[in-house]
Amino acid sequence: MRINRRGQLFTMDLLLALVPITIILGVSANAMSGMVTSEQEYSFGFGMNRIAMDMASVVSKNPDVGLAADIDATADIVGGEIIEQTWAVAPLYQPGSIPMNFTYINASEWWVPFKENAISRISVVDGRNILDVATMSRNMNLSTVDINGVNAHLLNAAKLSILSGGHPFKLAVVPIRNKTAQMNFNSMENIGLYNFSIESVPILPYAELGNISKDVFAVQIPVLSMFDESSGLSRYDSFKSDVYSVPIYTDSSGNGAVFVIFDDPQIINKSEIGTTDSFNLEKTGLPMPITNVTLSRKNPYASGNDNGVLNGTVNVYVNSIKVFNGTLDSTENKSITETFVPDVNPGANIVKIIVENSKPDANGMIFLTIQCSDMWVSQRIFMMPAYLIVLVSGGSV
Repeated sequence: MRINRRGQLFTMDLLLALVPITIILGVSANAMSGMVTSEQEYSFGFGMNRIAMDMASVVSKNPDVGLAADIDATADIVGGEIIEQTWAVAPLYQPGSIPMNFTYINASEWWVPFKENAISRISVVDGRNILDVATMSRNMNLSTVDINGVNAHLLNAAKLSILSGGHPFKLAVVPIRNKTAQMNFNSMENIGLYNFSIESVPILPYAELGNISKDVFAVQIPVLSMFDESSGLSRYDSFKSDVYSVPIYTDSSGNGAVFVIFDDPQIINKSEIGTTDSFNLEKTGLPMPITNVTLSRKNPYASGNDNGVLNGTVNVYVNSIKVFNGTLDSTENKSITETFVPDVNPGANIVKIIVENSKPDANGMIFLTIQCSDMWVSQRIFMMPAYLIVLVSGGSV
């Protein structure tokens, strides 16, 4: 009996069954490839976003490589252990002139305790990280550069690059009123400037390394930025009063705020150093009587008209206690002595000035004048709400 050895390897039914299986395998392979790509993109994005977040965090908290406020203040605005201030500037040997006098203030006695106290108190009251831009720009800047017509200090990008892992980055501290446009670094003029200055040179707190081209990851965190600090003798009315010129930047709603931290006025001992018309000032720990405190939109000791932009409601708080609420006429000096003085404490005092419902996106000034019974050592720190912006790009420098 012959066996028929011819036949089919696959029946038609089996062939038809293999078609969807092949399609499923192809689609699965493509999906798997897509999943791997998505996982890689997610991993890359997560890693880059983490770099930007960590960079912003370190910059705002670590004074060694970032901009965080440094409590060891002996190397910042006071320039070491001694502050030297001028009393009178008349030529020393001009007949009939007042000789040039100098005062010497020990920084470890005056400035360091004040700044430590100021940072500690504002951290409790406000809670945001504090950027000491004025000091760190001095210590970390590479050069003064021109950015679209703005004279700016670049922060030390090489030192900050260790935080970006070698990736290109841009970093800036911008006014809080620009929160809707802070990601555009093409025109630095649109970001806005604080009145930081080093030897009368405006500071734009800005750093960049490499070219931001693709895969840009951005982080913004709210901070308080120190934009001015000083220590010296009260300057007006024969050294009995001091004027705090407070810049206010309003947002799109016409609102703005600034913190002014000042040391409580103290009676001082003045001792002559030899016969050189120089004096050493020492603390007594005794409070100096404050005789008058005024608010104004016009500098009481300078000519010039009020710019009219801060025409909204002004609120003033001293150590979280409201001492003034109202409007200021463009020419008046409004006394707030009776409400202000009782809330002044020993050490650093926090004055928060808030302007509401004023002209939007404007820059103006509020002048706070404190007058005492005699001259005193005036110490102050100015802080402003701001955003720290960090942009990190894929690739390498």
